[in-house]
Amino acid sequence: MVQPWNLRSATPADASAIASVHLRSWQTAYRGIFPDAFLDGMMDALATRTERWRTGLEHPIPADSRTYLLEIPGGGVAGFVACGSAREAHAGYPGELYAIYLLAEHRGQGLGRVLFTACRAYLASLGYQCFYLWVVDRNPTCGFYRALGGTVIPELTKQATIGGTAVTEIAFGWNDQDVPGPARP
Repeated sequence: MVQPWNLRSATPADASAIASVHLRSWQTAYRGIFPDAFLDGMMDALATRTERWRTGLEHPIPADSRTYLLEIPGGGVAGFVACGSAREAHAGYPGELYAIYLLAEHRGQGLGRVLFTACRAYLASLGYQCFYLWVVDRNPTCGFYRALGGTVIPELTKQATIGGTAVTEIAFGWNDQDVPGPARP
């Protein structure tokens, strides 16, 4: 695992860094799933995405939403996770992991687990022992979610069109907070 690193709550001043990580991560995670032209043009939306993140951090919906940044000294923001109360009611899953993104150059070093653990701890502090997340079924991070103890919730699937490509989104769920993985204090 890369050391040292810093995990902290995001503020509206972090919106640009979050938006950049969000878009750059999409470009690598979804290469081969969505058209190259769509992915290559994503950074054109940086200003719009930055404003969406700034607004979301200033006025979170749901109100208990929290975003954590993972910073690498001298390397800036490497990733982030956003979570809170479920935005859609699904029986037995009151919490939701809204987004978790890590730049490609920082993957495979245990940092995704650090972000996930921060989310789990925050959701537990809200009293949520069960939570879920949505992901495109062909996203390579599905293996990461399985390794963290997530299981596909069969009744939760939806169809979407992203970048002109029809995809299936699936939900992974966690039924308790006993997913392995240490958090650094």
